[in-house]
Amino acid sequence: MMPARSPHWSRQPIRLSEFDGQRMAVIVSRPSGRVVLRGTAEFVRDDAIGNTLNIRIDEPEPGHPVLVIAERSWRGRIVPDFHHGCKFCLTVDQA
Repeated sequence: MMPARSPHWSRQPIRLSEFDGQRMAVIVSRPSGRVVLRGTAEFVRDDAIGNTLNIRIDEPEPGHPVLVIAERSWRGRIVPDFHHGCKFCLTVDQA
């Protein structure tokens, strides 16, 4: 019997509000390899750009980086994290 899949594995649009306050691992894929960043997500309602999930990165980088994901354009997956010490994980391909 296969385990039940999390609703976050779906290819259908997800509501980013479900991840408010959660610890997130962000995997950035680059030609030189992968970088794992960790942070805490904050759901933000914004009339101008729509709902967003802002992930404030923990690492002490200059400018205190925040990854902003717009709900209406996000087509990636957010999956349970089993390897990086967070609750959820998402991958970002660097263009």
